[in-house]
Amino acid sequence: MLVTQSKSVQIQNSIFQNNTCLNGGALSLIQCSNTLKIQNSKFQYNEAFASGGAIYFENVDAQIQMDSLVQINKNQALIGGGIRLLNNKLNLLQSLNFNYKNLIFDNSAQLYGKNVGTFLQNATIGVIQDISAQTSDMNQSDQQKIDYKIIKNEEMNKSDQQKFQQILQIFKFQSGGTINLSIQLIDAEGTYLKIEVQKYYSQQYPDPIMDELRQIQFKIQSYTQNQDLFINGHNIITSSDFYDQNNQFIFTQIQISSMPNQTASLQIIPYYIPANINVLPIYIEIHMRICYPGEVVRQLENNIYSCYPCPLGSYSITDPTKDQLWSEKISKTETNTLNTQPQVYQSECKKCPDSAIICQKSTIILKKGYWRNNSTSTDIVECPILFNACDEQDQTSKNGCLSGYMGPICKMCDLGGQLWKGQRFSQSHLGQSKCQLCSDIKYLVFTIILAILLLLFYFIFSMQIFYNSFVNSCICYYLRKINLISISSNSIKDKSSVYMKILVNYVKISSTLVTFQFSFLPDLLLSFSDYLGDPISKISVNISCLISSDYIRQFSQAKKLKLFGIQRQNNLQKCITLYYFGYYYQEFKEKFYYWEFIRIYLRVIIIVAFTLTSQSQFISYQIVIFLLFFYIKFTLYFNPIRNNNLQRFDLFCNKMIILNSLLSIINIDIKSGIISGIIYSLHFIVIFMTILIIIFFKLNNPFTFVGRFFNKFLYKILPRSIYNKYIKIYSSNWQVLTRWKRLQKNLSLIVSLQAIEKVTQQKCQPNSNQVNIDLDPLIKTKSDIIKTKLSNINKQSSKRSTLYELSKFKDLTPGIIKLEREQSETPFQKYLELIDIPKKDRIGQNLEEMILQQGVNSDELNFKSEIFSNYGQKKIVDEVYDARFNRKKNYDSFQQFQSSSGIN
Repeated sequence: MLVTQSKSVQIQNSIFQNNTCLNGGALSLIQCSNTLKIQNSKFQYNEAFASGGAIYFENVDAQIQMDSLVQINKNQALIGGGIRLLNNKLNLLQSLNFNYKNLIFDNSAQLYGKNVGTFLQNATIGVIQDISAQTSDMNQSDQQKIDYKIIKNEEMNKSDQQKFQQILQIFKFQSGGTINLSIQLIDAEGTYLKIEVQKYYSQQYPDPIMDELRQIQFKIQSYTQNQDLFINGHNIITSSDFYDQNNQFIFTQIQISSMPNQTASLQIIPYYIPANINVLPIYIEIHMRICYPGEVVRQLENNIYSCYPCPLGSYSITDPTKDQLWSEKISKTETNTLNTQPQVYQSECKKCPDSAIICQKSTIILKKGYWRNNSTSTDIVECPILFNACDEQDQTSKNGCLSGYMGPICKMCDLGGQLWKGQRFSQSHLGQSKCQLCSDIKYLVFTIILAILLLLFYFIFSMQIFYNSFVNSCICYYLRKINLISISSNSIKDKSSVYMKILVNYVKISSTLVTFQFSFLPDLLLSFSDYLGDPISKISVNISCLISSDYIRQFSQAKKLKLFGIQRQNNLQKCITLYYFGYYYQEFKEKFYYWEFIRIYLRVIIIVAFTLTSQSQFISYQIVIFLLFFYIKFTLYFNPIRNNNLQRFDLFCNKMIILNSLLSIINIDIKSGIISGIIYSLHFIVIFMTILIIIFFKLNNPFTFVGRFFNKFLYKILPRSIYNKYIKIYSSNWQVLTRWKRLQKNLSLIVSLQAIEKVTQQKCQPNSNQVNIDLDPLIKTKSDIIKTKLSNINKQSSKRSTLYELSKFKDLTPGIIKLEREQSETPFQKYLELIDIPKKDRIGQNLEEMILQQGVNSDELNFKSEIFSNYGQKKIVDEVYDARFNRKKNYDSFQQFQSSSGIN
């Protein structure tokens, strides 16, 4: 039923049921005035397709009256399930002026106004901290939580209640930052506006409803016109910006910029009702903060600056408030002239370093294998592959270190439980520099006792070997001193200890270099070389778990060596010196007794330099190659080791380290597993090869129990012909000693013979004096006698007959020289003085020739100085060149003397 422009309407004792219409399912009253009375009537199960499920009032200027017998229920519509009151004029009724809750009830509306629908006059505001659009954008998801406060109308003072519906206060807001605001419309009954977005977009709502929804609009703007404020983004929203999930309108990504560290004022004005109806705005008060690290200051307009956050792929850790721009334009304070640090005019975002996986604002997330002191530091260090405990991406890590690790580059184990509270970690005795949780006390005690027993066995066994070697060296030294046996390389009874020293030196250097390579090998195999290099520290690592964390302190350890080189350098072969210090110099020549300390300090310098420059592995390996190259050059020049085989092996080990360093340089960038495998293979090949050499010396030494047992074993299993060849080696070595002994005993006669032959050679010269001819028979006689005696001596088989024959002719040389002097005149005496080469030079020249002709072992040349010392000679055979030069000089002087004296 439709009633229009009526001055009086009265409905009594009526029932309106199951009626439908566009507006007002049962009754529609338009532009009626005066009075509207409804008495004892029921409006049930009616439906309006638009507004007013039971009754629709439009621009009604009348007093609406209903008695207590009226029932309006079970009706439905889009707006106003029971009654819709739509008055577009401000002076008209905007709400029912009576209590209708007991009369109008249990109705339904799809949009708003469940029982009674009027205009939506109330709005509430909210701040959205996280929306679905933000989760896909790292810039927004990383945005700090906004601190805000909403003041409702009843909480305001009286002056503000008349101005604003609500007041939104936002604190510490970033100038240039974005914010998401939500608006919800509420009807008089407290229910929110609900719009089905799909129906709105497809225009499935009736035209009157669509017209009303299109009128809904909100705008955010500056509160005052002269305010320095910049609003960027979609600052006007309509029903198209409605989200039906939460029944709210959303201002998405509104960017607000002003002067940092000041307050900005905004307001949201609603446009969802006719203009002649007053609706209060929402006031927004934003307190701008200062710019934080990770942000840079950018000027947008005059007196408008934004704190621009460094985007993805860049970072900034400097404080922008320390910039000169901030001081001059924003804080407007004078620059502190007492500040000695350089002041940047304006900070800029820096590119993300290669060692980081992601950068944004002041956040730098490092790749696995890199470490820094704290989250604000840009001093990034690459962690060694050996530890592999640096991982900031791991959720369980602390200070960038995995569980159990701590300190710079996560290289320390948290022994005291300082970082990992309640847990203590020690260095693993199986892995390479791995940290493991301190295990059960009983197990630790058992392993420590077992380790101590093994060390004691090793120490006792080593001391026994050293003592035997020491006794053998002393005996050989005094046998040489009494001229009984000339023993050289055999003075070192067991060379395996020397090879072990070379192996330890190699392992300490090579293990440090190899540990920086990626390895697929198990930790137990990799730790094998560590046990060789430093067995005590590897075995005793778990002892620290038994010590209370309250007593753990870090002490610097320094190795101390006694200074004996300068004080005892002239007594190196004495038994007491050999006993205390023979381990350090026994295999070296006497003048290079200090060479072991050169190797020790070289090893220390290499390890320290490699560790300090480990951030740049290319430089580290270059330093190692440089140092070892010069060590090899000096070793080849000085030849400090007595035994040539030992020296060659020492050089071989150092060359292998250089080769591995070169391969490591190649593998720095390409990180090839094949090259890493080659490096590890070479490393372990040298180790196992040295071990095999040591085992060979142990088995091949007939003076030890193991050697004798091995000799008997070979005697039983090998054919007699092969075994005899094996035994022949020792007999040949004994023949060499016998020849050296014979050479030493015949040395005086050999010197005399060489002197005579030198004189007789002068007769072949064209300018020789007649005196030489007269002297020839005597010289020839003496020479024949010496040769005959030498031949006889060499044919003697027994030592006693040899000594007896030598004693008869030991004084022939003085007789020959005396005879020469008696037969010569004054000029000829000068001639003999000039032509007589010093004995030490003649000995050196002719002895060298004799040794080369006999094919004597080069190792025995080391004892020529001791042989010459029995005759008062000090110069070694290495000075042959100087001796020949002196002979040439003497001969030239003699030629000049002949010319001046006229001798023909």
